[in-house]
Amino acid sequence: MTATSTSPFRWDCLRSASRSSPFIVPMRDYLRIPLKKENVLLGDFFMMTFMFTALNAFLESFFFRRVDPVWLFFVISVLGLRMVARRIIPAHPA
Repeated sequence: MTATSTSPFRWDCLRSASRSSPFIVPMRDYLRIPLKKENVLLGDFFMMTFMFTALNAFLESFFFRRVDPVWLFFVISVLGLRMVARRIIPAHPA
């Protein structure tokens, strides 16, 4: 451990893994969601969809079956988390 480091964990390994991992990047995007009500609710929806499809993929591999549309939910949830983390959703007046 160097004198400038405050933690024994090296964050560089997480940073380099997040460039290519389809499971680390959505979790990082989820943590970067602005704390606005609309963003949080939509981010929770996309994260639930992401976790459902990822855990379902551990049980059966739908990524290799072209006729199974569940893989599309995985892609939409990953892209949705990225968009919710980058943009603030305007509040709709009631």
